[in-house]
Amino acid sequence: MEAPQGYFVFRYPVFKSDTRAEKAAVAHVNAVLRQLAINQGNDMQATWQQTATEDKENYKSKDVDYTVTYLSNNLASIIFTTTFAQGEREALLFKEGWTFDLTSGEPVGWQKLVKNEDVAKLSKDYILKQLRQAAVQDNYVIYLDTTKMDATPKNYYIGSNGYVHLLFNPYKVGPASSGVIDLDTDCQIINS
Repeated sequence: MEAPQGYFVFRYPVFKSDTRAEKAAVAHVNAVLRQLAINQGNDMQATWQQTATEDKENYKSKDVDYTVTYLSNNLASIIFTTTFAQGEREALLFKEGWTFDLTSGEPVGWQKLVKNEDVAKLSKDYILKQLRQAAVQDNYVIYLDTTKMDATPKNYYIGSNGYVHLLFNPYKVGPASSGVIDLDTDCQIINS
């Protein structure tokens, strides 16, 4: 589906239910996704209206799309990808992960999906250590000062293999040149 908001269009998935029991939960997930689309569209439109005229002339595009990364009987994980291009600069990508419990229709944090020992393992210090190791291996840069990183990152998705991936957008833990950092936590969800 699409949610047009002024100059911008935000695409989002719509889930369907097979049984009467699923109908309410699926309707709730769809309502949350539609509200996310409307909010994102409103944010983009407000930003556009505040943009100086000369900057609007350099504007190329801003597009928001989605990928369903994991779908089971009780979970759906989605990544929304925003691409922003302006002037002669490289386009910037931003990714936001959402995972829904399809039995209740509510968004769910990764902490409720993995074993307790994995929740304890994924401390800020451990995640920073993993980010630094991945930066060397994958040849990207992270900031020395990572105070912008939340103690417990909330931006995540579940990969098709059932593992939790943490997402770090440009400027969160590294410069724009590092792009979106996708950290495979090596923690599998329970019952994947």
